[in-house]
Parts: sequence; structure tokens; C-alpha cells
Amino acid sequence: MKNNTINRIFANLDKLIDGYTDLPDTIEAEDRFWEYVNANCMKDADSNGKVKLENVLYGMASCKEKQGFLYGFNFAMDLMGRGNG
Repeated sequence: MKNNTINRIFANLDKLIDGYTDLPDTIEAEDRFWEYVNANCMKDADSNGKVKLENVLYGMASCKEKQGFLYGFNFAMDLMGRGNG
């Protein structure tokens, strides 16, 4: 599923949508995640360990977000092409 135009849209979505920001549910979910991690998984870790975890986590989350965007965009385009919108 390689489409350079869709990839450019994904990479610049924050610039293309006025007022782009994380939704409240997204912010709350991230806050809950970090509260749990800090209290249960990383309480004894140094700042370097936390930075490494954050880099790996956000790298994975970015790939998942892009995958969802690409599949959703292609699905929406299929719906529009069929006139089932």
C-alpha cells in the first residue's frame, strides 16, 4: 500500500487541519499510560531508561497511527468510488 500523496497528507496533517490537536480522550489515555508506567514499571529506572521506553513506544504508536490512517483513507476512497458514502 504505497501512495506518496497519502503519505504526504499523513506527514503534514497537523498543518492541513486548522486547530489540529490531540483529542481529550487521547490526552487522557496517554496520561493514564504514563501514570501506570511510572508507578509500576519504571519507578526505579533512570531518565535514560524512560527516554528509551518513550522513543520505542512513540515509534510503535506512530506506525500504528499511520497504518490506521492509510487503511481508513483507502477505505473512505473506496466508499466514495462506489457511491456508498
